[in-house]
Amino acid sequence: MTRFNDFELSDFSAEITTKQYTFEVWIYSQTYIAGTFNMYSFIWNRYLRIDIKGKTANNYSSTCYPLYEESDTNKLVNKFDVDFTSDQLPWVYLRCSVDIVNKKYFHYQEKSSTTEQDLNTSLTDILPGTASLKFVNNSKNRGILFFRLLKLYNCYDCLPIDHYRKDFRTVSVIQNLITSNNLLYHIDGKITGFDTIDRTDDNAENKQVINYILDQTGVKSFALTPLSTDDFLGYNVLDFDTPNKYGQLNTDYLCTENSNFCTGLVKLNEVTDIKISSVPPSLNGQYTIEFWTMISNISNLTNGFHIIWKGLGSVTIIKDKKDSNSINMICWSQDFQFKTPNMIENKFGDNIYSILDSNSIPNFEKKTRSSLINNKWLFVRCAVDSKNKIYHSILEDGNSVIQIENRMTDTTPMSPIFSDGQTTYVLINGISGNSDCTIYLRNLFIYPIYVNPSNITKFA
Repeated sequence: MTRFNDFELSDFSAEITTKQYTFEVWIYSQTYIAGTFNMYSFIWNRYLRIDIKGKTANNYSSTCYPLYEESDTNKLVNKFDVDFTSDQLPWVYLRCSVDIVNKKYFHYQEKSSTTEQDLNTSLTDILPGTASLKFVNNSKNRGILFFRLLKLYNCYDCLPIDHYRKDFRTVSVIQNLITSNNLLYHIDGKITGFDTIDRTDDNAENKQVINYILDQTGVKSFALTPLSTDDFLGYNVLDFDTPNKYGQLNTDYLCTENSNFCTGLVKLNEVTDIKISSVPPSLNGQYTIEFWTMISNISNLTNGFHIIWKGLGSVTIIKDKKDSNSINMICWSQDFQFKTPNMIENKFGDNIYSILDSNSIPNFEKKTRSSLINNKWLFVRCAVDSKNKIYHSILEDGNSVIQIENRMTDTTPMSPIFSDGQTTYVLINGISGNSDCTIYLRNLFIYPIYVNPSNITKFA
């Protein structure tokens, strides 16, 4: 839902004479940068409103406003929140039911307990006229929201016990799930339309009319309007849990990059620094950082950025000092030489050139690419084996080749000293300082081993 522009279904002609109604929906949501999913709204105008909001990490809240008419100045008097967690594939069932006659309502989230709330009916109740259902993306959400089986009923607490447990994932015909005669409308997850089945008619299944979403010329359309590229921030998620792959940006859980279903990756220049805390360090003096990056315009990479595995190795990506169309990758094989505070954290541009020019930090390697690299994926690696005093780095825009290993100069100590139980951190630092170009990052791997230079990578 968050991938598309707002839209409205406007022909909801059925009147609810009982003054009892229910909204229910299955959703799952995922935020790839904690705390940056702001809000998405379902507005059943003249009846109720549901707001889905991000809180922290994959914690969300749903707010039900049980009496909602957009022109009513008192429309937010009644409201009730429920909290839920959504991560990877679990679907969350939400229901909000309203009984104006008895002045009660409740808001329910799957498997949680809930209580009826008193309804303040000093507002205008349901106004006459045609209702509408709106889908509103209230801000640039750094995350996604999917939904299935949104249904609207003209009843209060009338749904079957364990109604939410039905396994919608294995049925091909949506009507097979719908057993309530009180159903007014439903919308499936494909957003191809909604039906107006008269559930009091025994032959309704054979006479239903599907009202598809229409375009401006009145032609039936199955497609929603995607957000612009500038508005879309990407589907990738940060995987903090896979052992030895801390901070991997991964599309596997949701969709394939550049597929017809979802395109684009996280634009990291539009988010703040990412710090992954409590990362176990390598204890054997071997470690590797590798990732893919794509930059829209190298000459506008004014800030550059760092991938820092504190106390072990670091990588800097920065445009060349003399040739603004060339890019440099610096493999700092001994990050612990930067001491505390880390010499390169939050330092960019001329400060990094000064460190390079002074040659004060031992055992680093700078590699440069200068030919047709805008909007092209670059593979980056910095691999260190301090036990055998070797390291190598890669900056390639095609199939990588076997690299020549560098001999580490004799420094004491040669490798950082960590003990069992100690942790360090990984920092993606400074990307938001490059406001004039777009930076993508995918598949950031942090290995507590030395990846051999013969382990080459081919680009998809």
